[in-house]
Amino acid sequence: MREMEIVLEAVKDKYDDAVWIGLSKGTTLRWHWSLAGDDFYKEGERHYLFNGNLTMILCDNKRYPVCFDATQQGADQYILNKQGMEWTAARDYCRTNYTDLTSLRNDAEYQIVKQVANGSEVYVGLFRDPWEWSDQTNSSFRYWKADMIVWTGRTQNCVAMLKVNSGKWGDRACTQTHPFICDCRNKLSFIKLRISPQDSMLDLSNPLVQADILEQMNQKLRSNNTTAVFHLKWKKESDGRVFTKEP
Repeated sequence: MREMEIVLEAVKDKYDDAVWIGLSKGTTLRWHWSLAGDDFYKEGERHYLFNGNLTMILCDNKRYPVCFDATQQGADQYILNKQGMEWTAARDYCRTNYTDLTSLRNDAEYQIVKQVANGSEVYVGLFRDPWEWSDQTNSSFRYWKADMIVWTGRTQNCVAMLKVNSGKWGDRACTQTHPFICDCRNKLSFIKLRISPQDSMLDLSNPLVQADILEQMNQKLRSNNTTAVFHLKWKKESDGRVFTKEP
């Protein structure tokens, strides 16, 4: 969602209808976990399925969701909401209030979720769809508009952010022409600064002072280029220092 917020900010007020993104419909249905981060899964856990213990149903059926909260520990990470929801609504609820719908990464996690469900048929974060990213990444992140039917053959083949839906995604005919947004995250630059504080009492080791310097630099960059999106952060030494005093 953080990446989505950055993209929405980058295109804000710069388009009238839709903006193409790199998602299109392939020919193969693939299973994904809604919680997409690679650092969340150990080797083999992303594809650790439970034969005979999971049931496929249509995503517009209503079930209780089991949410996952990454800020908690142990069994407290798994929360059952006893309100029946469609799968997409359940995912949005968990993302808004916790982290996401729960994954089932291993047998121990499956047993915890089974206990939390307490006999109820519940939604977890596993879903299947044919959508593929043009850069060949395996990200399962989806941001569909609420009424979007994405699991049937009735959808068109290409995906855009829709202004009428506050940037949520919808399908469009690939032959339509729209603005598009490129991924330029490989353009990473390191800049070495020499700072001579006019105020000798200024503490450059203070995180608040460092944050204020970054913000002033951000404002300067934005004033010179109103279309680009900049993300500045300090490169720290192994001991945590940002600045080294020179003779």
